[in-house]
Amino acid sequence: MRILIADHRPFVQRGLCSIVSAEPEFNIIGEVGSKGQAIQSIKQHSPDLLITNWRFGTTSGLELIKEARKEGYAGKALLLAEHVTKQEFSQVKALHIEGLIASTAIQEEFIHALKLLDLGRRYYDSHILESFLETSLDGRSKSDPYHQLTEKELEVLQALGHGLSNRQIAESLFVTEYTVKKHVSQVLAKLELADRTHAALYANARGIACYEVSV
Repeated sequence: MRILIADHRPFVQRGLCSIVSAEPEFNIIGEVGSKGQAIQSIKQHSPDLLITNWRFGTTSGLELIKEARKEGYAGKALLLAEHVTKQEFSQVKALHIEGLIASTAIQEEFIHALKLLDLGRRYYDSHILESFLETSLDGRSKSDPYHQLTEKELEVLQALGHGLSNRQIAESLFVTEYTVKKHVSQVLAKLELADRTHAALYANARGIACYEVSV
């Protein structure tokens, strides 16, 4: 995947470039520091993914993406942000921005987001969304512990429901086994479950997994 990085701060450019360049499937085709440079580079190189920041100099990454779309950019976009309102998130959806991630995300989370985007999926950081998502999408109260799980914790719970080991979960989520262990611990604590076996039974009972036994 060919990537263009647009940020007005050189140290952020260098940091993002260092993280992305460590993955062989990703190729940095440019680093720019202004909206004008970004639009010019997009027209010239047609990147597969544009990475930019919500706060982008005197403008915003949102405005950059909006202008790029008007100019015919059909690639994907990943927006870094500290906090967004519900109205701002609506703008993200309206512009068909595929990725939204916290600017404080750790390297593994960032790479996980990139790999999901490369697979054609979307990535919206749960830590950003939880500030305004007081209820779940179907209107049920988040007082239910299940609705307090983050996106990654839900993915881990589903994997547990399918009977996957920590190593298998790590490979499917593009994270380390240590990270999986932390997520498993969080899932067990939030749902007040004794162990991963109980978590697997819970996942199947909720209908988010269906464990099939081969005979």
